Amino acid sequence: MLPPQLRKHRRVLLVLTALLFVLSLLLWFVNIGQQPITASRSTRDLLWQEPWPERQIHDTDPQSGVTIVHYVWSGRKRKFVFRDCLSLLSVVRVLQPLKIIFHYSTMPQTDSYHSWLLELKSSIPGLEFKQANFGSSDLMDIAFEILPPEGGVVIGNGAVLSRPLPHPAVTPISLFSATFASDPSQGIVFASKGLKELPASDLNKVKSSSKKQCVHVDAYDSDLRLVSHAHCVIMASDVLPRDIYAEKTPSAELAQWIFYGRRALQVAKQDFRNPIPRISHYVILDGGKDVSSELRFPHFLNILSALYVGGFERVYLHAETAPRGHWWEELAGENVTVVKVERPRSVYQTEVKVIQHVSDVLRAEILYKYGGAYQDFDVTWTKRVPDWLLAYPTVIDLEVEYNKASSDWPDIFNNGVILSRRHAPWLRHFLESMRDYRDDDWAYNSLRMSYRTFEHYPDTVYIDKYLQVMCGETVCHPSWRVSYDTKVLPLSAPFPLRQEARSFHLGRPRPQASLASLDSVKHTHDVFADIGRMVLEKSGRKALLG
Repeated sequence: MLPPQLRKHRRVLLVLTALLFVLSLLLWFVNIGQQPITASRSTRDLLWQEPWPERQIHDTDPQSGVTIVHYVWSGRKRKFVFRDCLSLLSVVRVLQPLKIIFHYSTMPQTDSYHSWLLELKSSIPGLEFKQANFGSSDLMDIAFEILPPEGGVVIGNGAVLSRPLPHPAVTPISLFSATFASDPSQGIVFASKGLKELPASDLNKVKSSSKKQCVHVDAYDSDLRLVSHAHCVIMASDVLPRDIYAEKTPSAELAQWIFYGRRALQVAKQDFRNPIPRISHYVILDGGKDVSSELRFPHFLNILSALYVGGFERVYLHAETAPRGHWWEELAGENVTVVKVERPRSVYQTEVKVIQHVSDVLRAEILYKYGGAYQDFDVTWTKRVPDWLLAYPTVIDLEVEYNKASSDWPDIFNNGVILSRRHAPWLRHFLESMRDYRDDDWAYNSLRMSYRTFEHYPDTVYIDKYLQVMCGETVCHPSWRVSYDTKVLPLSAPFPLRQEARSFHLGRPRPQASLASLDSVKHTHDVFADIGRMVLEKSGRKALLG
């Protein structure tokens, strides 16, 4: 046994050790909040861009070009939104530096949608991060702090470069500021050698004598002189990819070139020589909640709707176990083929446990290999898919997001109905996005990352808002109507949607009571029973109705 004095010292030592451990944990958590985010997101090729001579620098002499750009993030407790992405990416497109140093005092906040900085980290090879405590929020003061003696370029958050900066031999110090904005850190400072040698008392004179204006996006779009001469633009704070990819304004053309590397509308084009094949795919997994090997009446009805209403020439059932039962036997002689399939257990070496996510992976792989249409078993076709729609590479529709008010996502996709060519680019990119697979998040990969894939490659997919109507709990959400996610159409109202929609996706409850059995279709008088009777008649089974 230790002497009392040593036991006392030992207790003190244990207490100090415990305190040091707790302190180290606290410091670790604080440090995590300050470190650049390391989670992976999809990598895009930002090293290639379509040439735009008047918008980008042309360095052939290593001694004359801009090699380092300092990007200042002063947005405390703010997310790195798409406008910030355009700002940072404009440095790559216009100046093409070897290195970009991202100066921050507090790292930007993120959520599942605002992951633009994560993507740029994975795509810009020369992006570095440096923590700093700025003594001022004024961009010229910050430039005075961080620029080396030989000068350089400092970009404040939110400023989008629109053309190369004036040569320092012509203008030794230039300050392009957003004079209309309340944030003095917005803008650009371009300084040659000598800025650091100025007395602090002369800095205000430099600010006033060298100041030029970053123009607001509204002015940029309305004045062609600014398009030709403005060096930087302040985009709207809420701009999103959906606001630029199909627009024809000068600012949209600039944003298209910055984000996509091409100065053109990023919209899907039709190719009638290579149409989506008129084949239809379903997936049946053992243990599925809604569909099993026992083929029920609603599934029988929906398969018939694909053949006789949607206009598909053959239906493939990709099943772990061959279907059985009375309604399966009723399909004998139809163009329906069972293809035995083994479910994927993982995607990019990440285990897939949730059965609905297994179906998400499988449907994308099946469509990528064969092309055609995929639809869930609760989808009923109500119109023939037109040939002009099949001329697009991939066709999909928006999802109803019931908690949109609390969501950070502007839109999401519903992949319960997808039309696609085999080896379509959107499917390839969507499958690649599953490198960031999250089995514990119901909507992340199938609904959200499918939409993010569209944001990255909008020219690979056509959004057809008439492709499907989501219905559930006695209401329907036609996505072609304004505020379709909140303003719903009761099923009891006069119902014009049947003449407009190509299919109905019937969610809760499953199955709909009026489609649950042949008797309910025969004796119920609502829109779904009407659709059921129409399918039976068009498939030559009117006799079943008695």
